[in-house]
Amino acid sequence: MFLKPIWGGYLFVANLWLLSYPHTVATYQRSYFRQKYKRLLTFFIFLSLFGINVLVYRTWDFVALMNGYFYLQFFHYFRQNFGIAKIESPKWSTFDSWLFHLTSLSGLLALWSGEVTFLGYGLWSFEIFKGQEFVFYFFFSFSLLKVLFDLTQKRFSSPMLLIHNLLLAITVSIPNYFLLGWLGLHLFHNIQYLYLNWNLNRRYPFIWSYLKTVLLVFVLYKTSFRLDQLFYYIMPFSFIVILSVNYTHYFFDTYLWKNKFREQFP
Repeated sequence: MFLKPIWGGYLFVANLWLLSYPHTVATYQRSYFRQKYKRLLTFFIFLSLFGINVLVYRTWDFVALMNGYFYLQFFHYFRQNFGIAKIESPKWSTFDSWLFHLTSLSGLLALWSGEVTFLGYGLWSFEIFKGQEFVFYFFFSFSLLKVLFDLTQKRFSSPMLLIHNLLLAITVSIPNYFLLGWLGLHLFHNIQYLYLNWNLNRRYPFIWSYLKTVLLVFVLYKTSFRLDQLFYYIMPFSFIVILSVNYTHYFFDTYLWKNKFREQFP
């Protein structure tokens, strides 16, 4: 991507069709959704979120949709890694939880302290945080060093937390490479989820399960793209469908990483 920027575009599109879309759809292949009433509940949640997204678009504009997408996605990323860290780290403590949230919050505030756009759209922030980079970077750096120290002491059994935080550091610390860092987070999150989702629900070999998911995604989203022509003057139909599927996926994954709900999502 540094040598040929056009590769970034190819990587972005490949990530969407081969990783991003499949990782959201993979959620609904879990055994939790085998019961009819749970499938109906899922469809109801999807329709509700679809209606909310249409309302946001019609009441405000596309920028509002993009900001909602970024901030919900940001929460979703750190929530998944928070759950994984707690599950895979037997020595995880309340202090670790506070530090993890401080890392994510300080990273977000560091973004607010500068001028950042997401896929060409300005991020909403608060003027009070402008020009306060030092404070946020201090907390962010401290938490990264703490994670690195814990890994060397083998308090954490997986390096996933460090990878997540390092990618987040690139995203928030180097404004010119914000999109590159975000794409790295996106790729890492998608690959991480596809593997973990399959690992928790091994009904078929991974490659077979993955290829079925990619085929299903191709049919579903290509159909929604075709319908864009019918709704061209009303709303960006396919994008709102994608957002609504993503948000439904976020909703169920909120419970997936909580131990007390684990048995409900085999």
